[in-house]
Amino acid sequence: MFEAVRHTTYIQNNFFGNRNFNTPCIGGNNFYNGSLFGFGFGCAPALPQLPVCGFPSFNFMPSFPVMGGCCSPWGGFGMFNWGMLNRTIDMFSLLNTFNATTNLTKNFFNTFSTLTASNSAARSVAAVRNATINTSTNLPGINEAGYNAEKGGALAKTVANRAVGFTGYCAKSVREALDATGLGTGERGDGYEYARILSHNPNFKEVSTGNLNLSDLPAGCVLVYDRGVAGYSNKSGHVEVTLGNGQAVSDGVTNNIKNGARVFIPV
Repeated sequence: MFEAVRHTTYIQNNFFGNRNFNTPCIGGNNFYNGSLFGFGFGCAPALPQLPVCGFPSFNFMPSFPVMGGCCSPWGGFGMFNWGMLNRTIDMFSLLNTFNATTNLTKNFFNTFSTLTASNSAARSVAAVRNATINTSTNLPGINEAGYNAEKGGALAKTVANRAVGFTGYCAKSVREALDATGLGTGERGDGYEYARILSHNPNFKEVSTGNLNLSDLPAGCVLVYDRGVAGYSNKSGHVEVTLGNGQAVSDGVTNNIKNGARVFIPV
């Protein structure tokens, strides 16, 4: 009475995709000529004059991205959709390429930033070794406290010549400079602990910082920052030595001296 329909067409985004085996089957949620999570509705003509549709069969299980939707018993099972497979592979290849390109770009800019920062630090270190060490001062409080220009100049020159760039060992750099100039006691500690260490050192005297611009200090003054002060380490604080030219040095070079330090001058 009737001849079974052997092919059907998936309808996707207003264009026709690959043909599937058996009776008409309309797929939903199609993707690139196939159905990732499709549903099917199978129809088969029972009489020449009247097509009778089978029960809708929903296929919400993954259809292996390469299969058409699985229809009702009247509709049959979709054929392999090689176009879908190729496009899926293309999609993942494109995503992998995008991710690789993004990572490559990110790594490039990270490397560029690191190299730029390293070059900048290297230039600062090279410049500070040839910087003018200024021991003269017009600050009355410093002179009245007994500032020793000879000791200050020697300490500033020593710490400047040893600078390598910030490595996290500011206290070690200052301690080695103090010991090398005969002004240290060999006592070790983190940056913030130099407030205690220098308060017991006869070669230094703490002065008030009230109304004092730290960038105006002469060479050889030791600046001690407590933990977390002025953005320095919450664990170790920071310690550095002034050069008398607006800079301060420990293992690296500070071009803009920050407020908040306790000041110990060589006497």
